[in-house]
Amino acid sequence: MAHSLSAEKRHRQSLKRRERNRSVRSAARTYISKARGLIGAGTLPEAEAAVREALSVLDRAQKKGVIHPNNAARRKSRLMARYKAALAAAAVAQAAAPPPAPPPAEEPVETGRRRRPSRKAPEKAPARPAKVPAVKKPAVAKGAAAKKPAAAKPPAAKGRATAKKAPAKKKKEDKEK
Repeated sequence: MAHSLSAEKRHRQSLKRRERNRSVRSAARTYISKARGLIGAGTLPEAEAAVREALSVLDRAQKKGVIHPNNAARRKSRLMARYKAALAAAAVAQAAAPPPAPPPAEEPVETGRRRRPSRKAPEKAPARPAKVPAVKKPAVAKGAAAKKPAAAKPPAAKGRATAKKAPAKKKKEDKEK
């Protein structure tokens, strides 16, 4: 037990810091174990996202002073080495697998005898029709300019009072009577 008032205070402070740091340290461990699990399972796209998140959590823990910078660097290095080894193993496995066979091409069916190519001059290609100039379309306004302008509204009254509505127009039937 502490023998002085300052030592007692330091002990109380250390307990508070320990509680605060515990959640950060635990989160870092959780993210690392998730990333390792995904790497081991071979789901590399998901593992990449998990590794990035784990590295970010380790950096934040280091920045807050929860773990030593060398500790964070060591953990990040080991995690990246494991991830890169899994990527290399996946690349080797993919290269070792035989490529899928292309679909069989249809062979031309030969009927009759083969003819010798003609020695005559090749026929000229038909002339292309003349280009017709394109008709320009009128410019169409986009965005806010395309909308019709709204009718001007009077400014809304402040407070509890509401703007009074104009009296409704009477129908033609009412006017005739």
